[in-house]
Amino acid sequence: LRAGNFLNGGTPRGRADGFAMDALLQLRTVKATQAADQTLVHFITTQMEKRYPGEMAGLFADGEEAHWIRLAARRRIEDAAQECNALLGQAAHMLKTIRLVLEDDPDFEGDSSGKEVLVHFMEQLAMCIADLEGLQCQQGRVGLQYESLLVWLHIDADRKKPS
Repeated sequence: LRAGNFLNGGTPRGRADGFAMDALLQLRTVKATQAADQTLVHFITTQMEKRYPGEMAGLFADGEEAHWIRLAARRRIEDAAQECNALLGQAAHMLKTIRLVLEDDPDFEGDSSGKEVLVHFMEQLAMCIADLEGLQCQQGRVGLQYESLLVWLHIDADRKKPS
C-alpha cells in the first residue's frame, strides 16, 4: 500500500486506504528504472529485509510458509475435484466388477483363498470409495468457502483465477 501510494503520489490515486488482492499480481510487472531486470517485488523484499533482518530467510526456509504456498499453488481446485471424480468412478467400476465375479461364480472355482483375497480387496476398495466421497464433500465445502472469500475480498467471480 505504501509503495502504491508513493508511486501514485500527487494523483488522486496516491492516498489509497486499501487495494484489491488482484493488485498483488501486478507487483511483478512494475519495472525498476535503474535495474531493468528488477521489479517492484525486488524493491519491497529488499526494504523488508532492511527493516526486519532475517525475516525473509525464515519465511523461505524449508517447511515454512513459502514452502506450503508453493505446494498449494501447484494445484487448481477444479483439477483436484476432477481427479477425485475420476478416481471415484474407477474405484466404483472395480468394486462392481469384483462383485459381479463373486456373484457369477459363488464357489470361485473351488479356490477359497482367491475368493478371500477378492473379498478383502473389495472391503478395502469400499473404504477407499468412502474416503473419496468424503473428500468430494470437503472439496465442495472448500469451493463454497472460496466463493465466500471472493465476495469478502470484493473480487469479481467472473475475473477470478482459480487456485
